[in-house]
Parts: sequence; C-alpha cells; structure tokens
Amino acid sequence: MSTALAVVIALLIGVVIGFVVGWVTFKQRGLDKQLEHELQQTRKNFQEYQSEVATHISRTADLLGKIQETYETVQEHVFSGAQRLNLDSTRQSLLQPTAHYIDHQSLSAGESGHKTIETHSQPPKDYAG
Repeated sequence: MSTALAVVIALLIGVVIGFVVGWVTFKQRGLDKQLEHELQQTRKNFQEYQSEVATHISRTADLLGKIQETYETVQEHVFSGAQRLNLDSTRQSLLQPTAHYIDHQSLSAGESGHKTIETHSQPPKDYAG
C-alpha cells in the first residue's frame, strides 16, 4: 500500500504542478493579448496623429498661399492707384520729399545771438527698420 500511496501522492503533486503551470501560462497568454491590443491601438492613434499633422501642414500652406496672393493683389492695387491718381505735376510735386528737413541737433546760435536752423537736402535716416 505504501507504493500505491506514493503513486497517488505523486499523481496529486503532478496534477497540482500541471494546474499551476497551466494557470500561469493562461494568465501570461492573456497578458500578451492585452499588450498586443494596446500596441495596435497605439499604432492606430499614431497613424491618426500623423494624418492630422499632414492635414494641418497642408492647410497652413494653402492659407499662406492665399495670404501671399492677397498681399500681391493689394500691392498691385496700391501701385495702380498711385499711378492713376498721381498724373498731374502738382500732385507729383506734393508727393515728392520736401527739399529741407530740420535737424534739431544742428540748431546753433548765430552771430546775432538768435538760433538759426541748418537745413539738409536729405531726410533723416531711419534706423528702426
């Protein structure tokens, strides 16, 4: 009987070990499937993001093109208006830069003690732009 008892105990131990191994394997397989699902979802989300970025860049390029076209149209309008509206010599002379500009740094006291203004034939330089 001791041999039969040893066989039954060995059989029970084998069943328990088989059950534990099967349970761990089944659990691992479920985890693998979950990770695979998450990976597929992440790939799908990334592809959607790439598509959105490409669409955004394309739309931005279209809008910048429209801005450029509008700018060119305005520029042509201003130029043609200036050409059309400034035909006579009076208007042309009014639009020409003035011959004398006051340089406030060149105010000086003359011989009589009065301040005199030196004039320059060019406008002051614009260092801002």
